[in-house]
Amino acid sequence: MQDAIPKTSEQSSLLSQGNPFNALANLNPANQPTEVVIEACLMIGTSFKEFFGTYSKWLFELKKRMEVRPGSKGKQLKFPVKNTNGEVHAPELYWHEFLNIHFKVSRRYIQSLEKNLLEGTFRDPNLLKGDVVTFPKDGKTLEGTVAKVHQSADKVDVTIGEANETVPLEAVSKVNPPTVKKIKVGDLILCDDSGAEFKYEGHGKFSRTKMPTLLEQRDRELATIKANRDREAAKAAEKVRQKELRKAEAARRDLEKIAEKERHNSEAKAKKEAARLKKAEAEAAKVKKRSKRNSSSVAQKPAQTELVKMVRIGDTREFGVYPESCMEFTLTNALAIGARQLCETERDRINAERRAKNGSTEGLPETTNALAPSAARPSNSAFATNVDGA
Repeated sequence: MQDAIPKTSEQSSLLSQGNPFNALANLNPANQPTEVVIEACLMIGTSFKEFFGTYSKWLFELKKRMEVRPGSKGKQLKFPVKNTNGEVHAPELYWHEFLNIHFKVSRRYIQSLEKNLLEGTFRDPNLLKGDVVTFPKDGKTLEGTVAKVHQSADKVDVTIGEANETVPLEAVSKVNPPTVKKIKVGDLILCDDSGAEFKYEGHGKFSRTKMPTLLEQRDRELATIKANRDREAAKAAEKVRQKELRKAEAARRDLEKIAEKERHNSEAKAKKEAARLKKAEAEAAKVKKRSKRNSSSVAQKPAQTELVKMVRIGDTREFGVYPESCMEFTLTNALAIGARQLCETERDRINAERRAKNGSTEGLPETTNALAPSAARPSNSAFATNVDGA
């Protein structure tokens, strides 16, 4: 989308006054509006290679304002151009579109020139007779003036003293004349070599300001760096000391807890042992007292064998033989299982044997017959003997 821009007198810039290339060389592109930067780049587009070494700062500023970076084509800006009807239009272009339309070069070509310029390998092809150039020879750098630029080959004749020498164009570096700057009274000048700052007082006199030199600044920076390092080292040492103190305090608390636990366990163990001894003494006293009481009594009768009884198992037609003291009548604790007659015979036999063994029938309970609660009958009981089917 192109926007028509009406021509006004305000569009004129510093570049239209006098020689525009002198304005390009003297102006700082970083301090100019974007419209002036675009105008300057369009003006040098037709002779880009010849003026790149001198006016490339304008292109670099435009590239910076278009926010071009690796992997991104940046943003669009409006570039005013005149159509056949004399109207000014401003199409929005990216960086690579601007280079292709107005410079007829690719983005890669610009990058190569920019790299050569930054590395100091750029060679200005716009050499004229009388220009001062330098070139290497036999490990030395020689300086001379251009006597002739060959048109059919990339070579140039350089005059050194009274001798002429033909040098390849790529080996020649053009020496730009030193720039002359006007200063006013009160302007400050900073020396690049020492960093000293001077103030122009007028009539060719300069006075030294209180601005420290590079050496003084470096000393102050080193002192500041050393103080910061010492402070950081002190902080680190204090952190280590505090950490060791915390570790020692934690170890002390752990030892106190262990000692308290051992003391508590020893006290509990001592109390438990005292209670055991007291109980053992009481038991020994009881046994001694009981043995003393029974020493004069008659010897106890030998233990007698308990008689058995017959009990019906639940609501079934089967009976079982159980000891007299038995109160649970199940299939598992029966001495014998079977029909009533068989169980009666087994009961009488067992009781007869036990009476004979006991030697007396006094004090023994009579045999009884009882009904037991319901119990499930197994399919094949290991305790049944001679069971008759009812």
